[in-house]
Amino acid sequence: MISLYIDHNELEKGTVFLQWLIDAMAYETNCSFDFLSQEIKHFLEKLEKNQKENILIYLLNRVEKRDEIMDIIVQSFNNMEYVDVFRNEMNLWTKEIEYNIYPALKQRAKNFVSLFLKLAYEKGLDDQILDVTIQDHQNLDCIKHWQIKRFMDKEEYLKARELLEESLKTCQEYGPRKRYKLLYKELLINQKDTETLKGFLRELIKSYRDIETYRELKNLYSKEEFREVRFEIFSEFSYDDFLLKLYVEEHNWKSLLKNLSMRSDLNFLNMYEKQIPQEFEADIVQVYKEILEKNAQLAANRNVYKEWANTMIHMMEYDTGSQVVREMLYRWSRLYSSRRAMQEELQVVYRALSDE
Repeated sequence: MISLYIDHNELEKGTVFLQWLIDAMAYETNCSFDFLSQEIKHFLEKLEKNQKENILIYLLNRVEKRDEIMDIIVQSFNNMEYVDVFRNEMNLWTKEIEYNIYPALKQRAKNFVSLFLKLAYEKGLDDQILDVTIQDHQNLDCIKHWQIKRFMDKEEYLKARELLEESLKTCQEYGPRKRYKLLYKELLINQKDTETLKGFLRELIKSYRDIETYRELKNLYSKEEFREVRFEIFSEFSYDDFLLKLYVEEHNWKSLLKNLSMRSDLNFLNMYEKQIPQEFEADIVQVYKEILEKNAQLAANRNVYKEWANTMIHMMEYDTGSQVVREMLYRWSRLYSSRRAMQEELQVVYRALSDE
């Protein structure tokens, strides 16, 4: 189809058609860009330099639509003749990052730059073009992230480490800083710097409370060695919700149940209940009872009483639950007889017991 425009020397119309075709195919994931790449190559041979540059600008701003668009860019524009176009477009993208007042649009620009650099590097865009493209914007975190990754891919670990350590000193924004830390972890693994990695993983666990990082740390120790480390980590999270996840990870069910009871929060027990083995069913019922007994010491509203009643019915699903609920109802009927709303909401529990 493009050849018809070439044959009739209607290159401007051919350019419009080509742009329409690229946009149309970008949303058709089953369509191959292979034939389009050949058409573009043939079409570009007939264009003047400024016309080719306009096609490149058009393609550069659409790389997020299909990865194959970067293939076309690399195949057709991978030489220093077009470096100014790459640099100018990067200047426009980075202005969106630096000056846009809307966080969502600013983040979109960051994501676009990151994707462009990733694809350009993976697809084989000339290193010299890439260096010129980013040279005026190396203060941006999204570009630093990519530069660090490129150093690591080339096994230039000293350069990567230097840039990483410098960036960690200056970057305080949560998302980019976390990315730097994950890259630093990757660097330490690549360098086989196990001792530094151990300490850094401890920092990551403390900062992000991530179970996968905890597993990575555990794998660096023998079973005996990790025992003391585990104790230290558990101590660091004594009053933190992350401790519950650690108990689950280590199958420390008794400590988990004890901690859940101390928290007196039904939501936490609901969250972890299904992860606890069946052999601890009686203990689960007991923790429910302890939480309800503590909460019942203070009067509440009808919605809370409904929640307690539903919890009691849930307790009855366990073998020991019904007996425990009977004892609680008897006790509450005497202790809280003056709480009319409470006693009314508990009637549904009495009915559930009578239906057994």
